[in-house]
Amino acid sequence: MTRHLRFSNHNKMGRIRLVDPAAGLFFFSVLLVFPVDQRYIYHRLGNFSQSNVSACSANKSDPVYIREQEIQAKASIFGMMLNLANFVPCIASSLVLGTFSDRFGRRFPLIFPCIGSALSKIVSLVVIWYSLPLEVFVIGSIILGLSGGLPILLASSFAYIVDTVPAGRLSLRLALIDMILGLSGGTGGLVSGYLLEAVGYASVYLCSIGLYLLCTFYILFLLKESIPQATSEEGVVTQQNDPIGSVNNRKGLYNQVLQTFNAYRALFSEGPTDGGGHRWHLFFLLLAFMTYQIMLHGVPAILILVQLNAPLCWDAVLMGYGMATSCTGFLLSFLAVALLRRLLTQPGAALLGLLSFSVGVVLLSFTKTTLMMFLVQIPLLLRGMPAPLMRSMISSTVLPTEQGTLFSLVSCLQSFSEILAATIFNNVYAATVATFPGFSFLLAAAIAVIPVTIMSIFCCHVKMPRNYKQLQDGNSDLPPAVGSDSN
Repeated sequence: MTRHLRFSNHNKMGRIRLVDPAAGLFFFSVLLVFPVDQRYIYHRLGNFSQSNVSACSANKSDPVYIREQEIQAKASIFGMMLNLANFVPCIASSLVLGTFSDRFGRRFPLIFPCIGSALSKIVSLVVIWYSLPLEVFVIGSIILGLSGGLPILLASSFAYIVDTVPAGRLSLRLALIDMILGLSGGTGGLVSGYLLEAVGYASVYLCSIGLYLLCTFYILFLLKESIPQATSEEGVVTQQNDPIGSVNNRKGLYNQVLQTFNAYRALFSEGPTDGGGHRWHLFFLLLAFMTYQIMLHGVPAILILVQLNAPLCWDAVLMGYGMATSCTGFLLSFLAVALLRRLLTQPGAALLGLLSFSVGVVLLSFTKTTLMMFLVQIPLLLRGMPAPLMRSMISSTVLPTEQGTLFSLVSCLQSFSEILAATIFNNVYAATVATFPGFSFLLAAAIAVIPVTIMSIFCCHVKMPRNYKQLQDGNSDLPPAVGSDSN
């Protein structure tokens, strides 16, 4: 007997169609503990040494200075190990959760990282309370990776925005959430320094756990689902595009795996009318985004170690101010996108941000004073601008039904970029910290050549579709202005 399906909004009254508070709260919590993680590991490796001779005032032949360089190298390598423990499970979970969100909704892939992050910080809290070996942190990294962590939460948030925002305002809307993330993260970094000085390590982790649980509550009880679900006449909820069928099917798991594989393969398959041209655009845009993310994730991890080391020797409060100053760049990036959206194409505006980032990291490599460390943030103010523009360009190369899969792929590339950045920059920094600590920043500037070249080509020679209809029809037009994918 055939059952007739009707589409219904199974979200009740009072639901909120705004994912930004959850993403901002999550990122605030991430940045609240990120510098604390680094500082705790750094101090544990030094056995919380309270020597009367500061490494900042010692000369390079002083035993204290030599020991501090050894601790710097160990902290760098341990950070790389934690990233490796997070990487493999994060890739696997992101691939599954991405296609899951296209078929069953965005809310579950948003909740899962919140729970996993809370469990991960509980592990860190236990390590601190009972002074367990630092290697126990690896367990927390694995749990965080299995939940998808920050990459899958951001991927699901971006897919949610694509579901709910018209194409003409997409790049500006993505820039807005990036600004919210930047400001919330900067506030978290600023608060972490004072909180650490006032109440200690354990209380900071307790605050982080509470924030993750609050984020879970918002998504579970307040956030409205962005993907409609089909409801049968008997009231049983089924998924609109789910081809698997009965959950009792013995081949259900195999079909799930096959469907996941086919979903990702379809992203790069040639369309019936466009000859696959936009898929080549997708490939090179992903390459540009990945190399940009390597810079974006590699520089901050090394920057914290540089700030802790001589000659800067920042305390927790100064590190908080530094992170807050750094994150104001997201606000400036949003304002730049809003102002330039009618003047520059998306690739042109992204290129401007990449060049700003490159100049900033070159200056960082030669920074020796606290004043210069703050002043060098000026050329870095637009470094956050390429991210929303690249995401908007990437989103325009696939159909609306592929957005969840696409952004999960983007999150996997982001995770791969993070681990690649950790492997490259931590090893380079450990090898050069005693001779030229700023060499890692020059390496970041060299990596920037790849996305700068790709964006330059897109500026001059590549035509992007203005909207999804043109993508389906196989048509292209002139590159859209920033935030003006359709009129």
